[in-house]
Amino acid sequence: MSALTTPATDRFPFVRREDLDAEAQVIWDKRCAQVNSTGLGGHFNVMMRAPKLCQAVSELEGYFRFDSAHSKHDREFITIVVLRKAAARYAWARHEKQAIRDGVPAAVVEQIRMQAPLGEIPPAYRLITEFARALTFASEALPRELFNRVLQEKGERWTLDAIALVGHYSLVATTIHGFGVRAREEVDGRTF
Repeated sequence: MSALTTPATDRFPFVRREDLDAEAQVIWDKRCAQVNSTGLGGHFNVMMRAPKLCQAVSELEGYFRFDSAHSKHDREFITIVVLRKAAARYAWARHEKQAIRDGVPAAVVEQIRMQAPLGEIPPAYRLITEFARALTFASEALPRELFNRVLQEKGERWTLDAIALVGHYSLVATTIHGFGVRAREEVDGRTF
């Protein structure tokens, strides 16, 4: 039996590794190895109902973890800004802790959690916050002036990867909301 047995959604039945065919079990195992886990929960568990979808999303996430131009610190900071703006509590609960482990000050994480106005965000974090907030679920082009500031300060490859990272975690937030995945905090009655 899988290590994870409590579903985080009531919209889809929980997938257990032993119920998958051999090809899907390989995808399951690769995802678990990528995140140092013994089982899959939340949106990745739901995606295992379409194993190649889970594989594709995992591979994209792997790019950001291992091959992008971002430090762990920058990657996790961008991630929490996107997840907070998108109100993706399930992913927030995991990435909030990771951001602190990767060097984002707890006070800054709290500011993002509370959706502090941009002027209250410390200067070292302000540009990335403005950028990620503007781009998350954007319905129009990123303002040229903001794009140019990011490009000038961070460089082309960092900017390209950051745009794609915001898109990736917007996808994550959309799947969490669409699949009805709840964070333990939501189940227990707590929110952001």
